[in-house]
Amino acid sequence: MWYGSSYSTSVVHKDAADNINCLVYGIKNYTILSPEYDPHVFLDRPDGLYSTMEVDKVDAHKYPGLDKVKFQHTELHGGDCVFIPYKWIHQVRSYDRNIAVNIWWNHWRNNELDLSNCPTETEEKVINSAKFHGWGDFESRDEGVFEHTHDLLSMAHVIKPVTYPRWVALFTSTTFDADAPQLDMLKQVDPDIKKALREAFLAVDTDKNRRITPEEMDKLSEEDTKTVVKHIKYVLMQSRIRSQKYEQEDKELEKSKVKPGVKAAGSTENKAAAENEERDEL
Repeated sequence: MWYGSSYSTSVVHKDAADNINCLVYGIKNYTILSPEYDPHVFLDRPDGLYSTMEVDKVDAHKYPGLDKVKFQHTELHGGDCVFIPYKWIHQVRSYDRNIAVNIWWNHWRNNELDLSNCPTETEEKVINSAKFHGWGDFESRDEGVFEHTHDLLSMAHVIKPVTYPRWVALFTSTTFDADAPQLDMLKQVDPDIKKALREAFLAVDTDKNRRITPEEMDKLSEEDTKTVVKHIKYVLMQSRIRSQKYEQEDKELEKSKVKPGVKAAGSTENKAAAENEERDEL
């Protein structure tokens, strides 16, 4: 669910799954681009599938390809929904107070649908009757993992050659495009994650020049593809476990905090106050 209280803009980005966004209240404008224009839109943060361009003041010198792009625009009001397919670049503007709900759909499950079993008459259902599998299911599917990895590599490769340090940073850091911090960053990465990413990197680096390209991924043998998917699955799983751990630690830290002016239970002041209250009641 998305809340907004004033004018706001999103970054130019793409989602890792099909997206249905429904506006409950307010107004939103969507600018959407077909994947055919990907070569002309510079997503300089492939780790997050987005661009750092200022959407209200685009630098035409830094992003010259945008003059070749045909944009699609749509305006949503309360009760409207928009479908944004996987890999379609988009940007959103919100006005005044607004509330929206979105659902990301795992497009790989479309291949499992047997439309011949669908009833001829549609049945009305509300959203809470749907079954949601979460991102874990998406990341566990070989084809999804491979395509996600290919997308990251493709966008990173546009900026500069992808060496092993950049490959590791692509999955573990937000500073993958900086040269100086990379060696220091490598020292901080979990050894098991580095090992898994190294095995995947070596499988993709078929010409052994210590740099990998999307073209090399396209030409991988079935065995090398399985190797890449196996190790990237491990990295994604560990990343999810770490995220859950950090979230739990944050919750516990929040619970342990004592509000200013409130004494912790068991403190001398609280005990004295309790004793005074008991005497007053007596």
